[in-house]
Amino acid sequence: MGWRGALRSIDPTTSDGLTNLATGGIAGAFEEIDDTLLGGDAEDAAKKAAAEQAAYQQQALDYLKETEALPQAFREGALTQLGAYYGIGMDPETGGFTQIEATRPSQEQMIEQAKGSPLYDAIMGTREMGEEALARRQAATGGGLRGGSTTSSLINYNQNLGNQALLESYNQQQQQQQQQLAGLGQLSNLPSMAPQIAQTTAGIGQTLAQGQIAGANARQQAYGSILGAATQLGAAYISDERLKDDIAKIKVTPHPYIYEYEWSWKPESGKEGKDRGFIAQEVEQVWPDLVIHGDDGYKRILKDKIEKRLEDMKNG
Repeated sequence: MGWRGALRSIDPTTSDGLTNLATGGIAGAFEEIDDTLLGGDAEDAAKKAAAEQAAYQQQALDYLKETEALPQAFREGALTQLGAYYGIGMDPETGGFTQIEATRPSQEQMIEQAKGSPLYDAIMGTREMGEEALARRQAATGGGLRGGSTTSSLINYNQNLGNQALLESYNQQQQQQQQQLAGLGQLSNLPSMAPQIAQTTAGIGQTLAQGQIAGANARQQAYGSILGAATQLGAAYISDERLKDDIAKIKVTPHPYIYEYEWSWKPESGKEGKDRGFIAQEVEQVWPDLVIHGDDGYKRILKDKIEKRLEDMKNG
């Protein structure tokens, strides 16, 4: 039937037009209208397009997350180690910062570590060779191996060698520690794709929302078009000359004229017999925009608009 046929199946001559439609006629008419005419296809197309666009955005989001996974793990690991070094951790219950036992070694621990380092062992490993060299020099200058000067020199030599080994090993421990902290700092500052991920995630939501909005707008526009047509149809009165007999002019107006006639057509309202009004064919010659051609082949007039136009003409 189509939406026009469905709406025209509601006889507007049974009341003043819109009243009949507003009290349930239009709802029943909509039930007979194909969803395509109500904007269903446009709504589906808008949602489908949005879903396809969102699918591509989701692919981009998945790629960003995959690319971000490793740097994020490095950042979190580095920050955790840095926090532990300075005695800062996360409270698992509150999610806030809390004091923990620092992993930063004390000076005593660093001294012990220095003494156990390969560098310390390597330096101290030269002690025997140094002592022999010192003894040879003392012998060459006439000092005995058991002389006081030789013993004093050996003691000084061993002390200096131990101090040198400890100092160099300790410095090496500090350098290694600083290098480790610097490396952790660089890892913790790796570029993050979090803004892009957040933006893409928001973009997906926005795309889908826009699809919903576009679909709703398409549906609303279709309903608006049909309601507009329904309003016009509801205010239209059948007034075809072919449905009237004994037509006689009773009132002279600028255009068109008002006639008295006998209905040869009996609408469902039971309206029959004598009546008065306009003739659709005459109105069409003057104001074709105020005449509607029905699916039943008969012409209808927009009576209220005709009367308003005549009144405007009268008032000049």
